[in-house]
Amino acid sequence: MITPRGKIESLSSFRERKRFDPGVARTLEYFDNMSHIRSQSRHEREMGRFLVDFAKKRGFEHDKDRAGNVIMIIPATENKKNAPRLILQAHQDMVCLGKPNPAENGVRPIIDPTGKRIVAKNTTLAGDNRGGISELLALVDEPIEHGELIYIFTTAEEVGLEGAEKLNFKKYDMDYLSNNYALINVDGEKVGKVDIGSAAAGNSIIELPVKKESTKGKTLLKIVIEGGKGGHSGVDIHKKRVNAIRELADILQMIKMRNKLNLVSFTAGEIKDGVSVTNAISSSAEAVIAVDKDTKSIIRSILKHQRKKIHAEYKREKKLKLSLKYKEERTNEMMDDRSTKNTLDLLSQLPHGVIERVKDNPLVGKLTTKSTNLAIVRTEGGKMTVQMMSRSAEDKALSEIRDNIKATAKKFSAKVKESKPYPSCSQPSDTDLFSFAKQLYEKKFGKPLKLSITHGGLELGWWKKFWPKMPMLAIPAATINDAHSKTESMLIGSITPAYRFLTALVEEIAR
Repeated sequence: MITPRGKIESLSSFRERKRFDPGVARTLEYFDNMSHIRSQSRHEREMGRFLVDFAKKRGFEHDKDRAGNVIMIIPATENKKNAPRLILQAHQDMVCLGKPNPAENGVRPIIDPTGKRIVAKNTTLAGDNRGGISELLALVDEPIEHGELIYIFTTAEEVGLEGAEKLNFKKYDMDYLSNNYALINVDGEKVGKVDIGSAAAGNSIIELPVKKESTKGKTLLKIVIEGGKGGHSGVDIHKKRVNAIRELADILQMIKMRNKLNLVSFTAGEIKDGVSVTNAISSSAEAVIAVDKDTKSIIRSILKHQRKKIHAEYKREKKLKLSLKYKEERTNEMMDDRSTKNTLDLLSQLPHGVIERVKDNPLVGKLTTKSTNLAIVRTEGGKMTVQMMSRSAEDKALSEIRDNIKATAKKFSAKVKESKPYPSCSQPSDTDLFSFAKQLYEKKFGKPLKLSITHGGLELGWWKKFWPKMPMLAIPAATINDAHSKTESMLIGSITPAYRFLTALVEEIAR
């Protein structure tokens, strides 16, 4: 992250020394100004206050519901009082990973060495979805004619689309919101694509009881996997990326085959302020084991072999590390033999990754339709807790995936709790809105607009339940790579076409 002057370049200095179109410059300014705001899922109070203050300063009608969702009404321009009304929507929260913790310190956006991407130093960036918020705020000052615009900024999108489900404004009821031309969600994945569908998803929480015994006479070692690429458990799940939980469980199984070991603890995945990040692929994991004193050299040999095997299998995991350390603090308890076996067998048998991926979907070709993410593990007290997120293009198939997880857990006498799932969204590809957007994009950019159905979750699922007849699209605010990971980036060159497409849609719909 070094400039020619030998200093780290912030987004602020970068945007000041570069020339951008006014709308893009405003987008980057809002994105930069929001960087200090903490907005972890279910903790979006500061972001909500920022948006309400924006509405107040501009004199826009606005409201905030009990879930923290914010609505603001952008009046139609003078000549477009009778033009169709349009809902534009983004979400307030972000996935908080890395250090310093973005949930406590906000984000520090900087420019990568190529000068082509906005990144954050060792944390998630919040391009998902502050990019969308920034574009919508920038649009307010765009010199175009438009009908009345209804902005909705939801909360807790990253933990199950909770804000969308709970949408309940006092000033603006569902009938008012349903009486609109279309809804455009500004949370798509890649410039040049629009999403017309999204996956259903739900979490499974597994609790396995364990019994403890004394560690007397044992050596305590810590095995650590870290530096994995991680990523979004929906859009990146089909890519060949390490799941640190599964890899570490397999390594421990190998060690156990050659040497007696007892598990002391297993820790993986992120839980911040009580919020479980189940929609991120596990990039690191660590386990403390109790072994006999003379087995360390054998374990090192196994780790050396596995390190080579992992790097050969996952060639893009350049920063992945596997290490063995002495446990610095003494622990008096370890799992007994049976609990150790049950724990490792359960972690090895629970599903992770793509369950079904089709190559010939009639709309988009290749499409992941079913998956599950082994996301979080904690061993505390007399139990091990595992949290998973499952996804499916169809609501019914999601239930089947979660039933299989329950069946696996039941073999080990583990209990399973399930979160309320959020719905999928499926729309025809021949809607007037998509046809209109396709023609507009090709006319403006000279390229075909691609149709996409994301394996990620979008609030389109809830919007379709609320307003089944309203046409909807999800468009990107920029191309974002490695969302939900510490290497998340936003491609600077993609912001301009994304913003121009958004403004063109708003302007042309009003004609």
